[in-house]
Amino acid sequence: MKQYLLDIDDRIINRAEGFLMHAQRYKFGSQDAIIAATAIIHSTQEDPMIVVTSDKALRAAMQAEGMNFFVPKQAMRTE
Repeated sequence: MKQYLLDIDDRIINRAEGFLMHAQRYKFGSQDAIIAATAIIHSTQEDPMIVVTSDKALRAAMQAEGMNFFVPKQAMRTE
């Protein structure tokens, strides 16, 4: 798995503003929109970005956009 540290630039801010059209329906905020916009801007056919999230609202909005995401398994507790 590759990991990247990416800058937030005007392209990402502009795309995040567009992604916010889903905010009211799916109940997420601007930080989630920036995460999604970063993945949209930096994904390519050859190297798609996959967002790792357990946030249901962000996943629903990403699914509406046809974006890739991965839901990590919740750690099991032993008591």
